[in-house]
Amino acid sequence: YRKILQDPLRFPDDMGSEARSILTLLLNRDPSRRLGVNGAQDIKNHPFFARHIDWKKLMAKKIQPPFKPAVVSRSCTQS
Repeated sequence: YRKILQDPLRFPDDMGSEARSILTLLLNRDPSRRLGVNGAQDIKNHPFFARHIDWKKLMAKKIQPPFKPAVVSRSCTQS
């Protein structure tokens, strides 16, 4: 609990700067300063997503997923 409240965030050395940035902003200890406090558009506009996702195509289901698991039923949990 103390670590969550007080310790600095630590990231793996090979984590990209955009990933570090979005995680730091999303995990801001002050809820009034967290990324997304003003709505989802703040998160969508962050370079981690904005540079790689066409949100209009995504919402229109025009983007193929990079991985599609084989599912045999609604309750299937196999991988």
